[in-house]
Amino acid sequence: MTTTRLKTLLLAVCIGGSASIAGAQSIDPIVEVGKQRTAAAKASQAKIDRLADETASLLSDYKTVMKQVDG
Repeated sequence: MTTTRLKTLLLAVCIGGSASIAGAQSIDPIVEVGKQRTAAAKASQAKIDRLADETASLLSDYKTVMKQVDG
């Protein structure tokens, strides 16, 4: 390689490296929002699962009572 090409390559690597560091810093808030959304979705799904279980239990109780009433 010639000296000019080597200098150009070195400059490109330095610029690319610093750009990726700056990009990583600007992505951090986005990643944090993603984590918050995931936590909120997990809590919401847990509530949905609890309500679904409760509904299934109530339906089972209803069917049992209806069988007893109908004889």
